[in-house]
Amino acid sequence: MGAADISTKLDGSIPATALIANGAIHDYASIASFLKNYQTVIAVDGGLWHCDAMQIKPDYLFGDLDSVSEGLIQKFPGISIHRFEIDKNETDLYLAIQFAIHELKMKRIGIFGALEKRTDHALANLHLMRSYP
Repeated sequence: MGAADISTKLDGSIPATALIANGAIHDYASIASFLKNYQTVIAVDGGLWHCDAMQIKPDYLFGDLDSVSEGLIQKFPGISIHRFEIDKNETDLYLAIQFAIHELKMKRIGIFGALEKRTDHALANLHLMRSYP
């Protein structure tokens, strides 16, 4: 399913956050264009690699940061980093969703790169998305 199939154009009246996870993104140009509709972009751990490839500077970086290098992080000066312990009960994506809902007060969240690559993460992400209809 392409970005155009996921949502209609956001009109700006509803604040929206895009979460970029570390799963597969097959069409960087289309997703980068679509991300311009979002008020806030959060890179979720290794999703920062996707942001780098799309030349998108996220507003926040969330996670235990076990999937990114210090060199990559340094490419994004001024980014707000929310680092968590590796040994935790929640996934990085869950923590980013909670932040978007409770701290940023977002009513609409788009999640990109949440599937493929690792089956265990993809299944956890599907379960997580089911929790937020």
